[in-house]
Amino acid sequence: MPFAPRKEIDITNKQVQLLKENTDITNFSPGARARMILELVNMELEQSEKNLERNMLQAFVSNASGVYLDWIGELVACFRLPGESDSNFRYRITNQVYTLATANEQSIRMNCLLVEGVRDVRLIPYTHGTGSFSVYVIPEDSNIADRVTSMVQSVIDRYQAYGVKGYAMRPKDVPVRISARLITKPNVDRQFLVESVRSTIRLFIEAHDLGQRLIINALESAILGVSDDIEDVEIHSLHLRDKAVLIQNQDVYWDEKLSISSQDITIL
Repeated sequence: MPFAPRKEIDITNKQVQLLKENTDITNFSPGARARMILELVNMELEQSEKNLERNMLQAFVSNASGVYLDWIGELVACFRLPGESDSNFRYRITNQVYTLATANEQSIRMNCLLVEGVRDVRLIPYTHGTGSFSVYVIPEDSNIADRVTSMVQSVIDRYQAYGVKGYAMRPKDVPVRISARLITKPNVDRQFLVESVRSTIRLFIEAHDLGQRLIINALESAILGVSDDIEDVEIHSLHLRDKAVLIQNQDVYWDEKLSISSQDITIL
C-alpha cells in the first residue's frame, strides 16, 4: 500500500475504533480486509473532497476558467468573444454590472472598445460645456480612423444618458515622414528587406498612443530587429506635420497621435 497522508490515517483509526465498539469485527491489522476497505473508502472520500473544493473555486470569477467562466458570464448576460482569453473575458464580466447600467463612463468605454478597428479610447469630460464629453478614438489603423470614429459615435448615441451629449473625436494626426539608410550584410534580398522595414516602421508609428512621444532609439531598435542582415541604420531626415525637425525625441500634445506619412528607405 502507498504511504497514506496523516489525515487519512487519523480518520481510519477513528473508524476502526467505532467498528470495534459497534461490531464483532476484531481483525484490523494492516492487510486485513476490514482495514483495507476503510482505507479504500477514505481514499475515494478524499478525492471527492478535492473535486468539491475545486468545483467550488470555479464558482468565483477570480478563479473560474474555460467553460466555468462561460457559465458565470451567462448569468450576467456577458458572452465570450471569438478567441477571447480567460483574463480578458474575466475583466468584462466583472465590469458587466456597469455595462448593463449603460449611462456611465465604464459602460460607454467598454462598448466603444467592442467596435471593430478600435485599439483604445480616451474619455474626456466637459469638452463642450456642462453635460458633455468626448471620446477620443485610437484606431488600429489610421487609414480607417474616419469610419471607426463614426461607428463609435453610434455607440455613444445609444448608451449616453438623457441630457448628456457625447462626441466621438479623432485625435489630431501628426504625420511622420522618415528617410533612413540601412547598412546590411552582402547578398541580401534588398526588396524584401526594404518592404519588411517599411512595414515595421508603419506598425511602430501606428502603435503610438494618444500624446505618446516619438523615441528615436526605440525606432532604430525596431528597424534593427527586422533582420540579422541589418548591421546598422542611419536616419537621415525626420519630418513632423510636414516640417523638418531635428533627429531627436519628439513630443506631441495630449490630443495628438503620430501617423505614418511616407518613408524613404535605401540600402547600402
